[in-house]
Amino acid sequence: MTKGFGIFPSFYEDELVYSLFARCHIVFGNILYVDTIRDLFGEESIKPEIEFINSIMPMTRDYLTRNISMEDIILNHTMFSQYARFQSKERRKAFFNSLMETKEGYYDIININSKGEDAMLRYCPICVKEDREKYGETYWHRKHQLRGLNICPIHFCKLHKSEVGIIKEKVRCFISCESVAKETSIIMCENEVEKSLAKYVYDTFMMPIDLDNSIKAKAFLDTKLYGTKYLCATGQKRNLSLLWEDISSYYKDVDVELGINFKWQLGRIFHCDKNDLFSICQMGMFLGVSPLEFVEMKLPLKSQYDSFLEEVHALKNQGVGYLDISKRMGVDVTTIRSILGVRKNHSRHYQCKNKSSRCKYDYDALDKELLPKVQEIVQDSFCSGEKPKRITFRRIENILGLKSKVLDKLSLCREYILSHMESIEAFWIREIIWSMEEVKKQGKVLCVTRIMNLTHLNKRKICCCVAQMDEGSLKSELEAIL
Repeated sequence: MTKGFGIFPSFYEDELVYSLFARCHIVFGNILYVDTIRDLFGEESIKPEIEFINSIMPMTRDYLTRNISMEDIILNHTMFSQYARFQSKERRKAFFNSLMETKEGYYDIININSKGEDAMLRYCPICVKEDREKYGETYWHRKHQLRGLNICPIHFCKLHKSEVGIIKEKVRCFISCESVAKETSIIMCENEVEKSLAKYVYDTFMMPIDLDNSIKAKAFLDTKLYGTKYLCATGQKRNLSLLWEDISSYYKDVDVELGINFKWQLGRIFHCDKNDLFSICQMGMFLGVSPLEFVEMKLPLKSQYDSFLEEVHALKNQGVGYLDISKRMGVDVTTIRSILGVRKNHSRHYQCKNKSSRCKYDYDALDKELLPKVQEIVQDSFCSGEKPKRITFRRIENILGLKSKVLDKLSLCREYILSHMESIEAFWIREIIWSMEEVKKQGKVLCVTRIMNLTHLNKRKICCCVAQMDEGSLKSELEAIL
């Protein structure tokens, strides 16, 4: 076949290049696989590539591209989209150019995690039946090889593993799907979340790829946390513990082995070194991102922090006080003072000088002025519905902008604070009670782990607090889960 192939099959919809070459082996009539390898690649030592495309002979390239461009082959008949979509712009383009030139150096360009020794080509029994009715034969579909999926994203039935391995080092022949696909029992998936995830991953995989988009998935997904409970009011700190708790609960019944299975994997997504299709799709679906948004990922003109700063300054210009601004914005008053570049010192107004020019303070006047503000801060610390805050002199001094130890000299304020101060164990009990009520509000099952995550107390401290709690339903509930 050095002068031409004669009959050379055309691609079916969503067919892998390997699948087409496997059908070529049958059409060519070669008995030995090595003959087909030599015809297509020019060398007998080359091992067929399953997910991408080997270095092929110029004549093979001409036959492949007689009805379709090489670009379309890469985008629609290899697994390029699965591995390249969320890579950096530079790696994505280098990967694409390597495939365009049918060079095999792409494994040095992108990081493809190990597929495992048992990684096999898969097929959907319903797709097999439909293919045979439509084409007279079936073939290897790309959508059935998407990593992380165990069901067909079209029919939502369980995929069947063939005996054809995916690991390139072990592939030495061309096996067509038609020769191995058997009529097997059809097992339908009943989990709605798993079905939605499979469709979401497939729709994202099939979307066009913008090779020139330089926006990283980490930065894009970060913007999808704006205004949610997973990002603090200033937008500068993520609550990954709460996000992990919710996302693991959402996907708890989904039968998957890849993706986000541990909290540390969630953290890697937001640090740019976990950008596989399945993990990003898990996060995207949970946050309500449509597959179309992944085509041209765009960042908003303003970050949450910029919007936060604008609102703080706007409130200040309206004459709103620091304490009121902190309540409206949901942050500590010291944060507001830091943002506005002001640290108010109440004691400065009450300075007076004696004959020796040494400063003294009118502590009585300062004491009377600050008492209402101290009372307000103390009451806010016990405010129901919010996470408890411990009452300490240092905390109140920071909020009021006082120097250290000034409250020791303000008798009215000091007596009021002391009358409301509590032991560390009593404060822990308040935290535990609040966390138990918070878990119930969220409609989740009460357990020690959730209490520990909300309070940051270990189990030993929680057990110590149980003995000191007043008898009641909350105590009995807590004892039941310890």
